[in-house]
Amino acid sequence: MKPSGGRETGSGIGLIVLGLALAVLGAGAVMLLVVALSHLYVGVYPLALGELAACAVAGGAFLKAYGPYLDRLERRAPPEPAEAGAGVAPAGDPAPTGVVVAVVTGAYGLILILAGLVWTSGTARILNGVGGLGLVACAALVWWAGRESR
Repeated sequence: MKPSGGRETGSGIGLIVLGLALAVLGAGAVMLLVVALSHLYVGVYPLALGELAACAVAGGAFLKAYGPYLDRLERRAPPEPAEAGAGVAPAGDPAPTGVVVAVVTGAYGLILILAGLVWTSGTARILNGVGGLGLVACAALVWWAGRESR
């Protein structure tokens, strides 16, 4: 049900269930990638290729559904404007959710890289760097995917 302002009303249980399903899909794609890389490492190539293909399908479905889902959430509960005289200066337009997710993910990646350089050594340092670069790459992908909706 949508009132004339375009804002969705109702219990929102459908959005919660959809969000949980989307989270499971994204987590499943990441898990498939981890298992596939493990199988590649130990030389179980046919299984690894199948898992990589499933990861690509699940990841693609997640990325395709993520932006529209966030748009639905923002339509359901748009930011409320600050009241005049409330002691708070009115802010400009809020940053789109995709931008916030990209910035935070990129920051986590940089923290992982820098902390890995300071507090780890050897293989752990390399793995922290790879993980941090992966987060930065994901941030760039989210930023790039979100630019279409702006």
